[in-house]
Parts: sequence; C-alpha cells; structure tokens
Amino acid sequence: GDGVGDNGDAFPNDPTETADSDGDGVGDNADVFPNDPAETADSDGDGVGDNGDAFPNDPTETADSDGDGVGDNADAFPNDPTETADSDGDGIGDNADPFPNDPNLPNGSVAYQAGSITIEQPDGNTWFSVSFDTEFAATPVVVMGPITLNGGHPVTLRVRNVTSAGFEYQMDEWEYLDGYHTTETFSWLAMMPGRHELGSLSVEAGSITATNARATYSFDEPFAAAPMLLSQVVTVNEATAVTTRQRTISGGSFQLELEEEEALVSSGHAAETVHYIAIEYGASDLPDGQSIGAGATGNSVTHTWTTASFGSDYSGGIFLAAMQTTDGGDTSNVRYRNLSGTSVEVTIDEEQSANSEINHTSEVVGWLRLTLP
Repeated sequence: GDGVGDNGDAFPNDPTETADSDGDGVGDNADVFPNDPAETADSDGDGVGDNGDAFPNDPTETADSDGDGVGDNADAFPNDPTETADSDGDGIGDNADPFPNDPNLPNGSVAYQAGSITIEQPDGNTWFSVSFDTEFAATPVVVMGPITLNGGHPVTLRVRNVTSAGFEYQMDEWEYLDGYHTTETFSWLAMMPGRHELGSLSVEAGSITATNARATYSFDEPFAAAPMLLSQVVTVNEATAVTTRQRTISGGSFQLELEEEEALVSSGHAAETVHYIAIEYGASDLPDGQSIGAGATGNSVTHTWTTASFGSDYSGGIFLAAMQTTDGGDTSNVRYRNLSGTSVEVTIDEEQSANSEINHTSEVVGWLRLTLP
C-alpha cells in the first residue's frame, strides 16, 4: 500500500521503502548513503560512513593512519605508531624525547652534562680542559665549585673558552700567593641556556656581564619563589683572580658583583662574563632515572665547619654550592669536606691578602646535588 507496484518496488513488503539505488539491501530512505553500496549508516554524523570510519562513534575523528588507536586529528604524529603527543612542540614525540616538556632542546641535544674533577694546580699559568661527552646544540652555561679544603691556601675557580664542545678551567690562587695548589676535588655543571624543567624543578641557565660594582640582574622568567643561585666567571678579560658574590635573591632578580682579593679591591676589575644557574628549591626524579635536589643551610655558615644535610641520598653525584648572601664583606668563597650521599661539611674561606684575620660572619649557603649515570 505504498503506491508503488510490487514489480517496481525493491521492498514490496515494506511500506517505508521502494528503492535501493546502490543495491546494498538497505532502502534509500533508511540508507544515509543511498548511492554508496559500501555504506549505510553514519552513527556519529561526521559525514563518513561507519564502515569506513575508524572511529564510528566519534564525530571528531574518522581515520587512524598509523593504527595506534589515536585518531589522526588528535595525533601529533599521525603516521608514526610509536608517538601520539609532542607536549613541548619541539617536533620530537614525547616517547622519544628525554625532556618532553622542554622546547629549548633541539633534536638529538642534551639539556645538561656534569662531572667531578680532581687535579693539582702546578702554577698560575696552567689551564685544564673538559670535553663534553655529547656536543651541545649551542654554547652552554657552565658553573663550577666549591673546592675541597686539602690545601691551606685560599683559592677560587676560573673558566674560559666555553664552547659547545667543552671549556677550560684552572684553580686560581689569589694574587698574593704562589699559584701552586695541592690536589683538590670539585664538580662542574654545563647546561643549555634558557628555562628548563628538570623533573618537577624549574631551572634557568643564563649569562650576564658583571664588574666589581654591585648590580641587579633579572631572570628571563620569574620564579614562584626565590631560587638557589650558582654563578661562575667564564672570561679572563683581566687576569687578576676574582670570584662572584651574590645577594638579595628573589623570584624575579638577584644582585651580583665581582670580588678581587681584599688588598686589591679598591683597584676595581674589568667587566667579565658570568654564567649563572638558578633552580627551584626541592627534589625530583629525572626521566633518565637520576635524581636532583637543591637546598640551603640556615644563615649559619661561618669560618668554622657546618654540616648541611641533603634530605635524600645522592651517592655518586656531583655537589655544587655557593653563598646566597653577602653578610660579610671580606673576599671569600665556600669550601667543603666530608661529602657523602646525604650530607657535607661547608665553611667560608677568607683570603688573607690584607690581614691574617679569617673570621667570617654567618652566611646562607645554597647547594645542588645531581646523581650521574
């Protein structure tokens, strides 16, 4: 009774259908694709038939070219079954990217490299070199120290000729001393410039130009709270031994100056390039199975030995430290002894170019521990 005779009706017993244009057995009225014998339904209404739709119930997806279960529209790598996301947008899939949240690291690059050194300094003219295991994609930021206290002479560290392949360094005794220094141990850390996320800790590696005049320097991006700061002179525009002194560290900036030995302070110092690494306080596991931690003592470290506890075990890792304050004005730096995985002893070591007095008021010493493969 549908008005079409049985001879001309493809469905003589179905009053709702009379034709089947594509001959697929589904009447044209019920067939969403009446001219396509391969399709009859479009459950998600996306214009692609269910038979040809890899996601028939998802209107946002129709294909999965690499068969990884993630639709091409949502898949950052639609033709790579091993990758689906690129969280930092650097073109490397999260599965293959050792730093999936750090866009500052190009393909095949590393965020940082580190090591520990034990040397004897024969004189003031000898320089040693470090060659990186993997060349950086750009010239990295380098920080070093502190030095152990095996020898009685005060000493600092100087770096020069930093390249993507390595750098040169020496233990630099103050000008009133003879330049020879007995065997000591110290660590170094080289890091790609910019902002990085090492595990859950935010880190900034940067470069400034500093003189003996105290100045304020801003971080490229502010931290939520004051970070722990390490700094290192990396040029030799003037050969006179020099160290950095830091103070007034906040989430947005820090103050820094260059300090020569006390007998020469009034003569000033040529401008030098200073590298710095600032890191949030805390501890975190890293994607490569290592761990990192940054902390600080109270305002309690003087010319006597003070024990700093790390809160975790970083056996076999590097140790870096620096004063976070400039409460005492005499030229000095941090020295250490009895380093273990869980603690270290630190002291403030004043030089004696102007007088023999070495008493130093209390300072805050910040530290960084990083385990190595």
